[in-house]
Amino acid sequence: AVAELQLEPGGEPQPVPEGAIPQLQQLDLKAWLAMGENSIGIAIGEENVGALTEAIKATSADDLLLAGRFDFDMLIDLVDMAEATLGDVGGEEAEMGLAAQRAQYQALAEIYDKAGFKIRLGDKGIDFVAETTLN
Repeated sequence: AVAELQLEPGGEPQPVPEGAIPQLQQLDLKAWLAMGENSIGIAIGEENVGALTEAIKATSADDLLLAGRFDFDMLIDLVDMAEATLGDVGGEEAEMGLAAQRAQYQALAEIYDKAGFKIRLGDKGIDFVAETTLN
């Protein structure tokens, strides 16, 4: 389904077809894909489509290896997705682990709104840069 998308460098983000990512569909989340001159990006949640459009814009080469951003409420949604995907297959141990993970993410979501990271090549090796936004 995703291969059928008509992605073009610099084109508008395209909605990922229903059912292409079943875990998102279970949580009623939508995803969009977009292509830049030398990148492909995905946004989960309509509120992130604008950030995706900005993130894939062509820039001069830099030392960036990897970058990511997320909001803490989305982490709770991911635990819900994991529970829905595992169903009864995970067993009691998986349930306890996911419950602990949810409690941790809920506690973090009370304090933090968003977080991001960048991994880049620095003068003395690999730099890991993190940022957070408080509620």
